[in-house]
Amino acid sequence: GAPILRPMSARRREAQATVNVLRGSKNAACAGTPLGGTVTIDSLALSLVVLLVEDNSADAELMAMRLGSPGAMVGGTTVHLLHSTSANAACVLLRYGAVDVVILDLTLPDARGLEALHRVRDAAPNIPVIVLTGKRDQELAVAALRAGAQDYLLKPPPDGASMVRILRYACERQSLLQELDVAVHDSARAARRWQLLADVGKAFAASSTSSEAI
Repeated sequence: GAPILRPMSARRREAQATVNVLRGSKNAACAGTPLGGTVTIDSLALSLVVLLVEDNSADAELMAMRLGSPGAMVGGTTVHLLHSTSANAACVLLRYGAVDVVILDLTLPDARGLEALHRVRDAAPNIPVIVLTGKRDQELAVAALRAGAQDYLLKPPPDGASMVRILRYACERQSLLQELDVAVHDSARAARRWQLLADVGKAFAASSTSSEAI
């Protein structure tokens, strides 16, 4: 019989709608396009929407093969891969908020080195970025980590299962960092409140002492 197609998640539908809108715009040449097609998945499975920013078509196809192979399924994770060939197009896609993680080449036609990373992180500061680099650019990769990238990959990329684990770990680390930032912020706010209460208590005590003296 005919195969049963399960509905996409809302996040997956949003990602596909974003691509369709961009592809139909007058600026379609700068828009992101899906690599390897759209795969409908089980609603109970974990899905990662990955934006690959890579202008080299051969490298992009290799990444699509790695992430699209059956062996790339790890712990119920399925990857929905979007592809952009420039920093400008990547930033347009990221503003729609339908991406979980970015794989970013640092040698793009409109941004090279850390400039590419800065532009992507400015567009979506809460989305983890994994940078792609060659063996000769490991110093640049380390600099990218210091500038906010979650991880780096040397070309060619590893097998699909390893890639999925790297993507998931990057997302987990980013989530933990955000939780830590919130906790630090809440702790600082609580400390200020306690200090305010202490100051009010001291002022009240001083006022009471002065009244008794009179």
